[in-house]
Amino acid sequence: MARVIELRPAEEAPESLTLRTGDLLMVWATGGRIRSGTDSLELLGPFLIGVLGIDGLVHTPEGPPGKVALLARRPGRAEIEFALGGPWPAIRWVTMTFVVE
Repeated sequence: MARVIELRPAEEAPESLTLRTGDLLMVWATGGRIRSGTDSLELLGPFLIGVLGIDGLVHTPEGPPGKVALLARRPGRAEIEFALGGPWPAIRWVTMTFVVE
């Protein structure tokens, strides 16, 4: 069964991580880009974090995105750069390698 994996690259992420096909990776980052391996990992995009309020509305803070989503599509290897922090020029880039089984 596919998993949803949440990751904070600056604090707890290893340099590489093994995923299963179908896994959804939610990374605490303001952005990301695939350096290699677009056939195995799909970058779904950066997202703002929203919460459902007691008023029934979804509330989203102002500012940069808070999470980047990636989907493990097929076996292979990918190298991803994540943008941490912001605004520009304070952004720091962290590179991780992913192996999809």
